[in-house]
Amino acid sequence: MKIHQRHPGVYSRIFFILLIGLLTACQLNLPQLQPEVKEVGAVADPVAAGILMPASTLQTFLPKEGSGFFIEIIQAGEGSVEAALKLETTQIATLSIRDTVNDPGANADFQSSSLSVAGYPALEVDDQTTTILVANRYRVTVRSIAPDFTQDVRHYWLGEFDLAGLAALQ
Repeated sequence: MKIHQRHPGVYSRIFFILLIGLLTACQLNLPQLQPEVKEVGAVADPVAAGILMPASTLQTFLPKEGSGFFIEIIQAGEGSVEAALKLETTQIATLSIRDTVNDPGANADFQSSSLSVAGYPALEVDDQTTTILVANRYRVTVRSIAPDFTQDVRHYWLGEFDLAGLAALQ
């Protein structure tokens, strides 16, 4: 007498046992479906969450206009603002603030800098550009366009930003 005639479900049972053995031997990890739980009303820490400061907030820390100098926003985006510093109608420098919360490696070069401007670590990027690091997060930069806009003048204009207000902005 044949096995499949006496026990009609024997092949399906053997197949099932072999399948379980194979899955166990391979240690197949099946994804577990778990619902995503979000807390309602929880306020995330912007720094921990990597949220860039809006340009509209950053531009309030740019130097103030006066004595024939004008500030004209030329580029603004999430996490950065760039402005032209003009004397009358001539652009003499570019001023900018960039939030580096999502790029902490961008600030590593300040750690070895011995230069300080307005009490903050500074870098002379090239003959025309000086950058300071405020609150280990914001890169504040002045870039000369006019030939008589020297390093000393760039340092002066870095001090004209509201650096204390920017440092408090966390």
